[in-house]
Amino acid sequence: MTTELKQLITGENMWCNVKYHDARSIKPYVKVLILTNHRIGTSTDDSDGALRRLFILPFEYHVPDEDVDLELTEKLKSELSGILNIAVKGYIRLARQGFVYSAQEESDRLIEMYLKTENPLRSFIKEKIVFQQGAKLSYKEFKMRFQEWGKANEIDIQTELDSKQILSEVKKHYDVECYKSNNVRGMKNIVIKK
Repeated sequence: MTTELKQLITGENMWCNVKYHDARSIKPYVKVLILTNHRIGTSTDDSDGALRRLFILPFEYHVPDEDVDLELTEKLKSELSGILNIAVKGYIRLARQGFVYSAQEESDRLIEMYLKTENPLRSFIKEKIVFQQGAKLSYKEFKMRFQEWGKANEIDIQTELDSKQILSEVKKHYDVECYKSNNVRGMKNIVIKK
């Protein structure tokens, strides 16, 4: 999904499946609007490049079943000119604000939360690990503090990490060395912030 999202946003040619037709190459010319009732899909993009281009606007109101209007589409058709006027006024206001959405802080908060849940190990390292020459951090301590961090951030960390996974992710951010002393294994040159 990450690759396709970047292609759409940057306007690169991409393959598109059209229902009941053969796939074809298109050059998208509009920005993307994704409406979903579900969590954003899994991303393997370590750069967060796709998410930096994302603006999440939450709609948290739920229409109770008894209030659902099955004729809403027909009612809205008679209001199309008014809907267009509201959209134009909104665009003008957005242009005056330098295309900065007024709900930017909420979107940033949701993206930050998404990043934490999407790759909690990476988020933990960015948030809690710092370089300290000569310091030692055991894998056992790392795992314990990672679990504590997950609970504090309401992130359900179910995967049991092994030392190779931890070392691989930490090495993306810090120049660490492995150590083993009295059957205790860990990494040198990093500590966990208090």
